[in-house]
Amino acid sequence: MAKAPTMVEAVSAFGALTKAKLSSVAASGAAEDQLRAPLESLVRDLAAIAGISGSHISLVGESTLAT
Repeated sequence: MAKAPTMVEAVSAFGALTKAKLSSVAASGAAEDQLRAPLESLVRDLAAIAGISGSHISLVGESTLAT
């Protein structure tokens, strides 16, 4: 099993991934959608730091609420 990152490593990786995604000239429109992969990575890292298996974590995308 891989060693869990430190909190500093997890946040630093999130920042680097986010910067790369948001500074891409190909990313236009829904900027929040560019955060999906970095956020999923951050949550996995935080779960590992907390000793929680990644198989117990699942982020779900946007869902439309019925009126």
